[in-house]
Amino acid sequence: MDTVPAEIIVDVADASRGRRDATPSQLHGLASSVLGETDEEHRSGRKPWSASITRMTPDRFALRIGWLAVEPVTAVMEPPDPTGRVLHALLDARMITTTYKDMLAEPARHVAMEFVSPTLIKRNGVVFPFPEPATVFGQLVERWNLYCPGDQRIGPGDKTTLLDALDVTAWSGRTGRIDLGREKGSKVGFVGRMVVELNDAARDHTPFWLGGLARFAELAGAGAETPFGAGRVRVVR
Repeated sequence: MDTVPAEIIVDVADASRGRRDATPSQLHGLASSVLGETDEEHRSGRKPWSASITRMTPDRFALRIGWLAVEPVTAVMEPPDPTGRVLHALLDARMITTTYKDMLAEPARHVAMEFVSPTLIKRNGVVFPFPEPATVFGQLVERWNLYCPGDQRIGPGDKTTLLDALDVTAWSGRTGRIDLGREKGSKVGFVGRMVVELNDAARDHTPFWLGGLARFAELAGAGAETPFGAGRVRVVR
């Protein structure tokens, strides 16, 4: 079966009319429900998806899910409850599919990345409040290799070359806090923008990895807790 990563966008009606935004835990639960996860899948610490929310109007928001895994997914649509007791009613869904091969099709020697929500970059188990590029892209390589077809994995040598070739040429940002609920607590991460560029250590194929991983980051997010809305990435083109 071919790998079918996808961006799933679900229009959601908000009965609170914007008075109560979904918490990270509610976002995680809503995305899990849309994907039809079992209880075991819902509780799993490793998810083949990221999730985020964008407010569209006071009574509607867009749930965005970045799907990474081999198996194609079809969003599970639940009809609105006529009693009005449901806070979030799912209205419509659309899916934009791609392939790992397509993500590698456009090489890049520099990439501007916007970290839209607090991004939790962990080093040795500790959250580091700056998206140091070798750590960000090192973790992206690990997730890429976990879900991509075997012939498109990034080998240890290519990974080392890529990470050694990354320079930060500009950045701006601040810290931001995200409340992950009672069990995980509140965490501080980075919100802002970073521009990375390849230096002379890059080889001929390195720009393809950089361009592909930047596009992958828009689906996968960056850092930890991406199914809870942390680490949403937008590539500035």
